[in-house]
Amino acid sequence: MRVVRRLRAHLLKSELGLKLAGKIWREPEEELRRHAELLRQDARAYLDMQNMLNRNTDGPDNPLSQVFSRVSATGLFWQFENVRTEVMFWNPNWLPGIGKLVPKAIEEWLASRWGWHLWIYGLKNNLELSAEPLRSQVHLGINTHFPSEALVR
Repeated sequence: MRVVRRLRAHLLKSELGLKLAGKIWREPEEELRRHAELLRQDARAYLDMQNMLNRNTDGPDNPLSQVFSRVSATGLFWQFENVRTEVMFWNPNWLPGIGKLVPKAIEEWLASRWGWHLWIYGLKNNLELSAEPLRSQVHLGINTHFPSEALVR
C-alpha cells in the first residue's frame, strides 16, 4: 500500500501511465480514471495513508476501511471461547509482473504472513435462545490490510 499503490498513483498522472497501470494491475479502466480524477483534485489528500486505505479497498469512492491486527481483532471477540485467527489470501497483483509466476507453495507462505484476509474463529455460548446454553460457531472474515467485508455464519 505504501509503495505499490503510491507508485500506481504516479502512473495515473498521464494517459500512457493510466493504460500501463491497467495492464500491470489488471484493474478496470473506469476505476483507474476515477482514482486519477481524485488524485488531480487533491494529491496530498489522496496520498494520505487513511485515504489510500479507503480508496484502495472497495474502489476509489469507498468512504471508510479499517485495519485490524491479530491481537486487536482477537480482542473484539473477548466474549468468545477458543478464539483463533488465520491469515490468508495473497493477491498476485501486489508483485506486478511477477506475481502470477510465484509458485503456489510460496504464495501460500506469503498469504499466511502478509495475507489480505484475517479469518477469526470462535465459539460463543448463546444464552438468549433457550434455558440451556446453545453452542454456536461463529466465523468472521476480516480483511487485514484493506478490511471492508465481514462474513458471519
